[in-house]
Amino acid sequence: MATSRHSYPSLAARYVTALFAEAKAKNVSETVAKELATLALAHEQSPVLQQLLANPTLSRAQLADAMRKIASGFKLSQLSTQALILLADQRRLTLLPAVAEQFIARLQKERGEIAVIVTSAQTLSDSAKADIEKSLASALKKPLAVSWNQRKDLLGGLTIEWNGQMIDASVENKLNRLREGMRAQAA
Repeated sequence: MATSRHSYPSLAARYVTALFAEAKAKNVSETVAKELATLALAHEQSPVLQQLLANPTLSRAQLADAMRKIASGFKLSQLSTQALILLADQRRLTLLPAVAEQFIARLQKERGEIAVIVTSAQTLSDSAKADIEKSLASALKKPLAVSWNQRKDLLGGLTIEWNGQMIDASVENKLNRLREGMRAQAA
């Protein structure tokens, strides 16, 4: 994942520090990372969940009960469940996407992995993904943690982002460069 695009990244970092230390001590870092990623995706895709997490009219007890039900529904580990309930109790559930993003980034850093985001206009086949990963691993010479996204407005091609760098091989970018070149020649 890229840098946090969610509110209060430094506040989320405090929760991540504590959660990461506990997950590492209990040897469940991988499990917690997967569960947080699942929760963040559910949050991103569910307006109902977004409204629930941000609802100021629910009491702490109601929020904690709702989080227990969500944790049960997702079959979360005890540590992830406790973290979710803590965020509810502190009225910090809106930090959940940032906590997930930062936890995963910290785990990737500890493993020595480079976080890479590949965005394509269309869904890529498994063989295309494997070819891209192989090429990137060869070029970057480090283990990778690749996230795959889709953006129809790219029209075709793909973008690859890592460590603040970007390769933009999208049709959208090529058309923009062509347009700028034509404007420059017309001027």
